[in-house]
Amino acid sequence: AAKLPENPPPLAIGYYLQGRVYLRQKEYATAVGVLEKSIELQPAGVETLSSLAAAYVALEKTEKAIGFVKAHAENYPDQIHAKELLANLYLRSGDQVSALSELQAAIAQDPDRNSAYLSMARIYFVQGKPEKIESLYLDGLKQNPKNSGLRLALAEYYQSTKQHQQAVDSYETLLADNPDALVVKNNLAVLLMDHFNSAETVTRAAELAADLAATEN
Repeated sequence: AAKLPENPPPLAIGYYLQGRVYLRQKEYATAVGVLEKSIELQPAGVETLSSLAAAYVALEKTEKAIGFVKAHAENYPDQIHAKELLANLYLRSGDQVSALSELQAAIAQDPDRNSAYLSMARIYFVQGKPEKIESLYLDGLKQNPKNSGLRLALAEYYQSTKQHQQAVDSYETLLADNPDALVVKNNLAVLLMDHFNSAETVTRAAELAADLAATEN
């Protein structure tokens, strides 16, 4: 990696790779030095941005990381990853309001950004607002009913909150669109056996479980 920046023009990826190694070695101050060189050569580099933020955090400079990533997000408003990274940094500093604001901006920019939905859901869970989790997922599915990741998250939410029929309905919708989804078959079979134990549901659960026999999971 050290050889990459030696020949003109120096390559930003060389400094980036060095920074990743220094991070692994927990040489955080040295990592900051080479990562700053990398982002100076390639200001739009999101991978370098993430690594540099991690180095700042490791040096207990979270506020500096927030300021750096915030400026980057303003300079490159199309980079959704920068908004999510900024949200995570806000969470580290205890600022849930700002974190939610950045995640909402990410979703507004890309309504299928499942990672942003899941991050928001975790915040609502910590805040003790489960009803907002359901609304969040449902709003996302209104924009894209075929978003299987959101549909799965909604089904798992219903399952965890003991809304068993809603969970079954969500898993069935998922299976209709993804008939080979083993995790859906597994979760649905469990629900049917544990909470809808009739002759019909036992037969249905057995059919679902038969498809799990070949997996080592």
